[in-house]
Amino acid sequence: MSDDTARLYPPSRVFGTPFDEKSLDGVVSSTMAVCRPAHRIIEKACIVGNDTVLQPDSKTLYMTSSSPNLDTNAFVNSNHRGFASRFLDEAGEGEIIHASRSAKTSMFSDKSAAFFSNLEKGNYGSFLIRQLNQILRYQSLGISCSCYVVPERSAWIMETFRVLGMPELPIYSVAEVCGEEFASIVLLNEGSSEGLFHNDAVAQLRSLADVMNGGSDQRNGRKIYVSRRLSALSRPRYRVMQNEDAVEAIMARHGFDIIYPETMSFSQQVRAFSNASHVIGPSGSGMLNVIFGEGAKIVDIETVHSTVRQHAKLYSSANAEYAFLFEKPDPEDDVAPFLQRWSLSENLLREALDWLL
Repeated sequence: MSDDTARLYPPSRVFGTPFDEKSLDGVVSSTMAVCRPAHRIIEKACIVGNDTVLQPDSKTLYMTSSSPNLDTNAFVNSNHRGFASRFLDEAGEGEIIHASRSAKTSMFSDKSAAFFSNLEKGNYGSFLIRQLNQILRYQSLGISCSCYVVPERSAWIMETFRVLGMPELPIYSVAEVCGEEFASIVLLNEGSSEGLFHNDAVAQLRSLADVMNGGSDQRNGRKIYVSRRLSALSRPRYRVMQNEDAVEAIMARHGFDIIYPETMSFSQQVRAFSNASHVIGPSGSGMLNVIFGEGAKIVDIETVHSTVRQHAKLYSSANAEYAFLFEKPDPEDDVAPFLQRWSLSENLLREALDWLL
């Protein structure tokens, strides 16, 4: 799988001051190596993790992701890797790799599987950045398989299969086939480096947007505010903007449509963002939908989390002019910074709107 390059661009403007002065480290004009969308076929192999395939005879592990995850702590790494940790034991002088099966003979030994890997369960951004381009790449290859394997049967992947007219095959989760030997497994990469996409990968995503827009490539110039207000109900102490109702009212007065991505189907999100000319909202997976359009103007509102560089990469891939607006959390909250409450200053918001509009 060969590397090509893609360009990372810095934000046109930065409003406010980052809570973490290192937030923008590396967000500079640069050329970076990005893996071209590609695939390989592994014979007589087992899926042993959300991004891991084992060939027992050769004791070879294949990691399907083309770049390391941004997150390195044990919990998040386990969430990405899934079951792989059960198959890697340190013993003696080296690594012993073993697999377990549900029976002496695998029920999949004569089956071929397409493995759409590396999804962090329940994470829409992970689907967009890591998994979607694998599906689009596979669909373009014309390869026939017996089944599909995914870390999770999410609504997004099921809708993608339907929109693309994929063959109706069994769809197994990694947990259901873990350690079972397949005759062959098709591995694909995502064609990106944590959000910085190869040009071929961007073209695949734009083609999908065209399909979901009924073949029309005309943008309607829609202005959208991407709200996280509903997430405050399910995750009341996680990156919650305390005054988002007031912010929504200001945005509506400026002609922005207020959207709640979690209430929309995948196709609805693609259509909304691919037709948008102006996008603003608190940082989150919903903002990553801008990859389906081109040339939108964006304001990404940040507090304390580790995805500034990832979002900068994706906005660069979308050929978007973008700005970051940094607000600080409430220092009186005696909890981890990413859990602290925060509010968006109206003065900062109006300054960003003057630039955006």
